[in-house]
Amino acid sequence: MQPLGPTLAMVPGFGGLKLSLRSHPGQGELPILVLHGFQDQALSWDACARHLQVLGPILVPDQRGFGLSEHVGRGGTYHFSDYVLDLDTLLESQDLQALHLVGHSMGATVACYLAAARPELVRTLSLVDGIGPPEVPDSQAPTQLRTHLKHHRLRRTHTPMATLQDAAQRLQKATPSLSDTWALSLAEGGTRATPEGFVWRWDPKHRARSAIPFDVERFIAHLEEVQCPTQLVLGAQGWFRHLPDLERRVKALRAHQISIQGGHNLHLDNPKGLAQVLGHWIQTQSSRAAIHS
Repeated sequence: MQPLGPTLAMVPGFGGLKLSLRSHPGQGELPILVLHGFQDQALSWDACARHLQVLGPILVPDQRGFGLSEHVGRGGTYHFSDYVLDLDTLLESQDLQALHLVGHSMGATVACYLAAARPELVRTLSLVDGIGPPEVPDSQAPTQLRTHLKHHRLRRTHTPMATLQDAAQRLQKATPSLSDTWALSLAEGGTRATPEGFVWRWDPKHRARSAIPFDVERFIAHLEEVQCPTQLVLGAQGWFRHLPDLERRVKALRAHQISIQGGHNLHLDNPKGLAQVLGHWIQTQSSRAAIHS
């Protein structure tokens, strides 16, 4: 029997912002909440979700300013705390009391913050090629602020693409393992048509650099607050295995680390392999929790 396909719904984020929630029905008791990465969308997790549905319903929101979710508009921001506020609002609206949490890249950082702030909610945490951005030295703070101001003065916009095939080819350049069919589907979901051509749906404000450098020390403090069993799944050809202070972050999180074949976008490069690793972790930790309850 083939798994049922996903459904879409607009749900509340923080401050009335509308978020798109892509839900895959599942057989298990607890839902699995998946947080996508930067410039990504919920649709890109479909292949991996199909392999995970046996464990429970899969919930994949488009985070603010990405996919089908609303942009923040004038005066709005895209700080990590904003994403956490959105999720807290979303989970309350769905009346979720417990879940398994998965985050990729940027979504992994958000997942760490959420798990630290809401330990009673998160039963297991899985980070996929992500465990916080690289450290930025304090000496670069003035330069970063100048860059931030420059980006907002420019009011950067997307450059239109003539065809969907052009958008698909850009996606394949970032993730060469994408088939032509899958790349075109992601291009259709990730763009909108304008009189000038196709443009990405994600908010161009995401191009602006943050005003304040990422504070690793504060992030480490949050990692130390995470109470649930945690795993870090790195791509053998991914980005985060080269993070200079990776060992320190893993130690603070007390995470089980594993590497599998694929690049940074493991959910696209190796969806079945990633689902097997995530599924094994969730099942193993759930069984241990049941024994000790």
